[in-house]
Amino acid sequence: MSRAVRVTAMEDHAPNLPSDADAQLQCMVQYGHLSVDLAKRLVRYRSRSVHLRPAEYSLLVFLITNPGVVFSREQLLAIVSDPRRGLDPRTIDVYVGRLRKAIRFPKGRDMIRTHKNYGYLFE
Repeated sequence: MSRAVRVTAMEDHAPNLPSDADAQLQCMVQYGHLSVDLAKRLVRYRSRSVHLRPAEYSLLVFLITNPGVVFSREQLLAIVSDPRRGLDPRTIDVYVGRLRKAIRFPKGRDMIRTHKNYGYLFE
């Protein structure tokens, strides 16, 4: 079954704020039951809040906005960490494991797929 990422921009109007703060842009990324509020850095899965560490959040945002594309561990590590830190590419495996555990996908419905001996993709 094919799914699409839906990105929406909404304006919140707050009548008690000054005019320059009247319109606040929010961006939501949604994929099935998983949604990410980029402005507030909030993640929800099936209406449940998901608490992520910064690296895991960055990894999720990158993957959810690039569905169906296989990325190597090295590419993903460069997204979530400063390459000068010299982290082992297998560190991504730890981040993905934490991400999966935090979201608690139902068995057989994990949206983060492992591409054996290479990396990961989001579908």
